[in-house]
Amino acid sequence: MNEKILILGGGGREHALCAALEAAGAEVYGFPGNAGFTRVFAPEADATSGLRNILRQTRFDFVVLGSEQPAADGQTDLIRNEFPEVFVVGPSQSAARLESSKAFAKRLMQKYGVPTARYDEFSDPRAAENHIRRRFSEGAKKIVVKADGLAAGKGVVVAESPDEAVAAACAMLDGTLFGAAGKNVVVEAFLDGVEASVFILTDGQDYLLLPSATDYKRRFDGHTGPNTGGMGAVSPSPHLDDALLQSIVEKIIGPTLAAIRAENLEYPGFLFFGLMICGGEPYVLEYNVRLGDPETQAILPRIVSPSLLEMFKALRDGRLGRVKLEISPQTAVTVVCVSAGYPGKHTTGEIVAGLENVALPVYLAGARRDENGRVRTAGGRVLAVTGLGDDLADARQAAYQAVAKICFESIDFRRDVGMF
Repeated sequence: MNEKILILGGGGREHALCAALEAAGAEVYGFPGNAGFTRVFAPEADATSGLRNILRQTRFDFVVLGSEQPAADGQTDLIRNEFPEVFVVGPSQSAARLESSKAFAKRLMQKYGVPTARYDEFSDPRAAENHIRRRFSEGAKKIVVKADGLAAGKGVVVAESPDEAVAAACAMLDGTLFGAAGKNVVVEAFLDGVEASVFILTDGQDYLLLPSATDYKRRFDGHTGPNTGGMGAVSPSPHLDDALLQSIVEKIIGPTLAAIRAENLEYPGFLFFGLMICGGEPYVLEYNVRLGDPETQAILPRIVSPSLLEMFKALRDGRLGRVKLEISPQTAVTVVCVSAGYPGKHTTGEIVAGLENVALPVYLAGARRDENGRVRTAGGRVLAVTGLGDDLADARQAAYQAVAKICFESIDFRRDVGMF
């Protein structure tokens, strides 16, 4: 009998997880999923009640955390408490604070010696302002201001002047920018370097080191324009060599897992380390308690064996430490296609044509099917295409040749993914 798996979320990352699990023979459902899923449960106004109803009606072997919100809302705890026969690939609500509270994550890093930027946290606007102005007077060129809570990936401001930093902190603290997510703020030193993403699947003790990646956050070519959820990704990260990866294992992954154990955090699932490499040394910018988007679309196609389903079984059965992961030496380039106005105002409902002409993996995100089964745009980031090649140039060529076969009226994408 095929395993039944429910994926919580509905973006391109979730479709990539779905595709990998279906390729391994699993019967996969999305809540809410998107046009890439064969089987979906419709979203409900109360997601927690909806999840409970789904699990009462259908027996699942696994529930997989796609996005961070369900864990932050306590849904992973609900499943473990009320449906113990279901294995949850995702941390407890307490452990999810690694992402849902920037202050919690920074305190944990400081306590357990995980390299990260110097920081302070504030709930009082005047105290935040005094600190920010003092830091600039001491010679800081930039200051990073972060909303403590979840803000859909938009809760970070890199300020180049004291007035800009103070305005950001005050707008967060009074709820103007991010509501309750900004009731506390973290003010930290700016790290100047190159970014890379490292991912593991862990039970809190053992772990599998997954392929690395670097994503493209800026909207337009040349790393210009507003920050987005991600316009593309490359795997492996060109900024990480074997020696640096070993350093990350010793200085970051090991101490983080030691902290998870010492703090008694329940953690069966993915852990994403957002890193800044400065002068050859790695520092943690942030933790995410799930895989990245669009990095997932670049890293999963490079995993040769075992299948994602077998990894989940090993995680469930306490065998993760005995799994040998085989990763393809090929390079993956993922190009995200968006509606032209993204991340601002954009149109929806446009027919997406040409998907049947693409042989490469296409991962749908902001897309739905109409009453006739046609795929239509339903969000800013509509889909992603991943090309594989023996080197970066070949992977780029494969990805962009495939993108050229896809069309919707307002389609746009960066032309420089893979050009650093």
